[in-house]
Amino acid sequence: MPIYKSSTPTKDGRCYFFKARYIDGEKYKQKRSKLYSTKLDALKAEYRFLIKWEESKVDLPVSLDIAQLYKKFYKSRIEKGVKKNTLQQYNRQFKYMSSLHKTKCIDLEAGHIEAWKKELNTNESFTTEDKNRMLKLIKSLLYYGMIEIGFDFQDILNKVEPFVSNEVHDIVHFYTEDQVVKFLKAEKDLRYKCLWMMLFYQGLKTSEVKGLTWNCISFRKKTVTVKQQLVSGKNDDGTYKIERLKSPSNIRTLPLIGALKRNLYKYYRIVKEQEGFNKKTWLVFGESYGKHVLNYNFAIERKNEIMRKKKLSQITFSEFRHTCAYLLLTHGANIIAISKFFGYYEATDCMKMYSFMLPMGMTEVVDIINKHNREYKG
Repeated sequence: MPIYKSSTPTKDGRCYFFKARYIDGEKYKQKRSKLYSTKLDALKAEYRFLIKWEESKVDLPVSLDIAQLYKKFYKSRIEKGVKKNTLQQYNRQFKYMSSLHKTKCIDLEAGHIEAWKKELNTNESFTTEDKNRMLKLIKSLLYYGMIEIGFDFQDILNKVEPFVSNEVHDIVHFYTEDQVVKFLKAEKDLRYKCLWMMLFYQGLKTSEVKGLTWNCISFRKKTVTVKQQLVSGKNDDGTYKIERLKSPSNIRTLPLIGALKRNLYKYYRIVKEQEGFNKKTWLVFGESYGKHVLNYNFAIERKNEIMRKKKLSQITFSEFRHTCAYLLLTHGANIIAISKFFGYYEATDCMKMYSFMLPMGMTEVVDIINKHNREYKG
C-alpha cells in the first residue's frame, strides 16, 4: 500500500505516514497515521493497525479505561528505551489528568478532553507551554490506543485544539540595558560574571548553560557551540549526566560577544591549570573549577542577593533569556535571526513569544507609508 511523505516534518525529522481504508460496520473509513522516520516504519505500522483492527472487531477491550491504557503506553515506552527523565515527566503530567483516568476508552469523546482543558485552565501555576505538553501526552496516548489496540480516536484527535494564550506580555519579565549593566557591575567573581553574561547576552537556556563543557568554547573562532544540556540524575558511575539536545534546530554555533570572550579566557587560564583538566568533561560553570555540577540553589541565592542590593526587580534565569531577546529586538535585530540564535524550530514560535517587544507601533507604520508616498509624488 502507498506510503505518503508530509511536507511539514516533525522536529526530529519524521515525515512518512500511511492512509488505511477499512470497513466499520457498513461504512468505509480512512485512518491517517502519525509521522514515522522511514517508509519501512510507516509500512509496518500500517500492517499492525490493520491486523489490530481486524482483531478489535472480535475482541476490543471495552472495559479498558484511560489509566489502564496509560500503563500499557508507559510500558511500551520503557521497552523502546525512552529516557528516564522523559518517563518521569510522563508520570508528573498524567497526575493532572485525573478527571480522565476512569473514562472508558471506548466511551471517550472530544468533549471529555475539552472538559479537562477547562479544568486545567483554572490552574494558574501552569504556562500555556506546560499545558500543551500535557495535551501532547494525551495525543500520544490516543495514537498508541489506535495503532496498538485498535480504538478509533481519529475523530477526537481531529477536533482537539491546542491551548492558546493571549497574555504572553503579562507573564514575560526582562531587564533594560541599564539594568543589565547595573547587575553585571555588581558581580565581582569572574566565574559568575561569565555565567550572567552568557545568560544575558547569548540567550541560552539554563540547562544549556549548565551543560557547557570547555570543548564547546572556541577562543580562536570566537564561538560557543550549544549542542548538549545537563539533565537531572546521574550515570551509573555516579558522574553527572549530559545529553545531546533533541532537536537539530536547538543545536547551534553562536558568536561570542567580545566582553564575554575576554572574561571567559581569563577564567579558562585559571581552570586549565587544575590537575586532571579535561576540555571534554569539565563544565564551564561547574563548582570547583568545573569538576562538579553548578550549585544551582547557590547561584539563585547569589542572583537574588545582587538584585536586592542594587534594588532591581527579581527575575528568573529564563527571564535572562527574555532580556537577551529585548536587547536584540530594540536594536533592530531580525526576528528570523533571533529565532535561529535562540534555537527555535519555527520563527513563528519566537514571534509569538516576543512580538510585543517590537518597538514599532501602528503610528510608525503609517508614517513610513506616508513618507514613501511623499517621496513617490516628489
